[in-house]
Amino acid sequence: MMLTNCGAGLISDFVHPTKFRTVMEVAQECAGFSESTGEFAVPSQAIKCGQLLRKVAELKEAKALENGDTAVAESCVQFVKLCQVHWPELSAVAARNIIDRKRSGVKYLPLT
Repeated sequence: MMLTNCGAGLISDFVHPTKFRTVMEVAQECAGFSESTGEFAVPSQAIKCGQLLRKVAELKEAKALENGDTAVAESCVQFVKLCQVHWPELSAVAARNIIDRKRSGVKYLPLT
């Protein structure tokens, strides 16, 4: 599922509590999550997506507060709360993938 197929052009349009699951699925797809193995192809991407989404939500909330739009600001607060509750599930898997890859990686000693 791609965000461009959903009919909107800006990522800030997806900073809404009702679209959180869609955003989470797209982030998993971007990071190359495989349901069969339960691993990410690029686990750091999943972590970065979470950080980026929180930042976008905070910026959108700040802009809404400047414009006096309390409804949009409240939806941004709710989106950030959803990120705080649900994103650690995704980032924990990504962090575990990173640790496993470091542990199982081949280490070469220098020859002197």
